[in-house]
Amino acid sequence: MSFSHANERHLACQVKQLPQNILTCFPGTEGSRRLALSDPLAKNMYEVILHPLKHHDHAPPAPQSQFDYTPITRLTVAPKHQATGTPVDLTLYHIRSQQFPNMHYYFLITPEQTVAAHAHFNVLDQSECLASAYGTESVIVLNAIESRMQGDYSLGTILIQAIFEQSQVLGCEGRICLYSARKSGRFYFKLGFMPLQPTILDQLFFENQQDIDGDLMFLSPSAIDAWAERARQCPLLDTHKGLES
Repeated sequence: MSFSHANERHLACQVKQLPQNILTCFPGTEGSRRLALSDPLAKNMYEVILHPLKHHDHAPPAPQSQFDYTPITRLTVAPKHQATGTPVDLTLYHIRSQQFPNMHYYFLITPEQTVAAHAHFNVLDQSECLASAYGTESVIVLNAIESRMQGDYSLGTILIQAIFEQSQVLGCEGRICLYSARKSGRFYFKLGFMPLQPTILDQLFFENQQDIDGDLMFLSPSAIDAWAERARQCPLLDTHKGLES
């Protein structure tokens, strides 16, 4: 796929203009643990994992013993509205499935052990749908992302950065794709994701449409570079600890 210089510059600029909302960032000090429903935090995270599986008859729920969770980073996040909001302390957790090693989850957890935001993604050896953009290289597929503090904090941006850094650890080098529905195209476009369909790109780029589905979207080369620079300035993952690979 050929990328126009104007589109590339625009996507990179949008990533660079994202507010830096991480006030403090410290590596987690604890090791991995097995999910156990006797632990309130583990139970809260497992309920999020289990929820979409309940709607698929062909996919029996995976037992909690198949998942390990690791506290990766302790964060203080600035509010969207500085005048009325207050910073919030969160911990970023990484969950892996023993049964499906290419399945990953990230959770942002409050001091009260509740879920503030979460994301679910997989690693594919290659994506035929994105062959024109990524060739035969491995790809991160973002399946779901949700913030329960959407109006107050930009937690989706933090999760996207964590997934981007994870893609570097896993050898995907920023190649991330997703399917945008529920009129979320503008949200992902602001995060540097380009729609695969040229007509949708025109609606976002030239017509400035707000409520639109992005369909299949992916990080373009310039957006990957911009996210890499953002991650270098304030990394979320301590790759030297070997916890994320």
